[in-house]
Amino acid sequence: MGNKGGMQISFKLYDYLFNVINVHLVHGEKRFDKRNEMMSELIKKMRLQRDEIDPDVIGDFNFIVGDMNYRMIGTYE
Repeated sequence: MGNKGGMQISFKLYDYLFNVINVHLVHGEKRFDKRNEMMSELIKKMRLQRDEIDPDVIGDFNFIVGDMNYRMIGTYE
């Protein structure tokens, strides 16, 4: 995906499994669908590399972090 993509790390701490997915998704105001597609593809690729079910549900605690490039519509008022 060029300079976009993601990585996943899982670790166990006090008998709890933590799963962290760090992503850098495509930017652009009108590319909402592309960002969702990229996230889906990343999850699929991570799933292929693991024996567990889905990487986003394998842990007791799951986090998706990084530069997702989603924008919020709001005012400063």
